Amino acid sequence: FSIADSLKLSQIEALVQEGKIDEKIVSVEDMFSSYPAFSAQPHFDKMLQNGNPIPCKEKSLGERVRMYTSSGIFVGIYEWNTEVPHLNSGIRSAVTLGKFDGFHRGHQKLVECIKQKSGENCRTIIFTFDLSCKAYQKKCVPKLLLTYEEKREIAEALHADILAECPFTEELMNMEPEAFVKEYLVDRLHAEYLAIGSDFHFGHNRSGTPQLLFELGKKYGFTVEIIEKEKDGEREISSTYIREELAQGRMEKVQKLL
Repeated sequence: FSIADSLKLSQIEALVQEGKIDEKIVSVEDMFSSYPAFSAQPHFDKMLQNGNPIPCKEKSLGERVRMYTSSGIFVGIYEWNTEVPHLNSGIRSAVTLGKFDGFHRGHQKLVECIKQKSGENCRTIIFTFDLSCKAYQKKCVPKLLLTYEEKREIAEALHADILAECPFTEELMNMEPEAFVKEYLVDRLHAEYLAIGSDFHFGHNRSGTPQLLFELGKKYGFTVEIIEKEKDGEREISSTYIREELAQGRMEKVQKLL
């Protein structure tokens, strides 16, 4: 449709009075009928309704669909898209990688490290994934502390330049560590510095380790800094720890960990 198909307010009021307004109303679904329909699997309904991205093997990145829950409720227009940008030539980046669910004190420590490398031609990038490997393999709804939008808002509040949330796909799960580094960190993000936690693993079968990143850094021209975990007493601060405290209703402790 075009602007010529629209109605003035006076015309709408007249149609209401005549009882003919229903003849002119077009549903949101019908407006986007040119997009194919797609129904989510039941275990992804909650993620959709909370505004979180979901994985899909059948669809191509960049394709738009009319998204429905498994029970047929229209959610909106959904686009599978990579959130990992290609930086322009000459722009470098300082990157931290991890789950970043909750943006707790340990996560904030990583972000502070990359912010120290920020400059006119260096972007600070938080690199994370839309799903964990476990959630993807089990096709279950992950227990997340933050929605996608909340995560993005916190990243902005921490003054990171980019939140890159990479779609977790079958291809990514089976990607060898060096191929991941080359595709995402080198070719897309032009990384010159990485800040990672001491337990960070990546790539096929979690075979990528901090030590391997050190070796690949020599090959591709980036440096790696391993950041020790923040602790609460003797226990390492983690999203799992925070979820446990939330389940027990210990909000003061949760605030301390965050």
